[in-house]
Amino acid sequence: SLLVMSSSLFGQGNLGGLSGFVRDTTGAEIRGAKLTLTNLANNLRQEAQSDAEGFTFRALAPGDYRLEAEATGFK
Repeated sequence: SLLVMSSSLFGQGNLGGLSGFVRDTTGAEIRGAKLTLTNLANNLRQEAQSDAEGFTFRALAPGDYRLEAEATGFK
């Protein structure tokens, strides 16, 4: 199983962002995970991939989002 940990939310003006790391249940960092962030109001999607510095989504409008992560070898 995968665990996505958001380490920070940031914002400037009317836009914000989301960043964090993807870890397994033992706390080990998972690099190369594909992340999909979906705005629930308009179904707009953004994708990112985790690396040594985690992941970041920028320029996010206020709203409700769904964050999904997938990586080879994890359910």
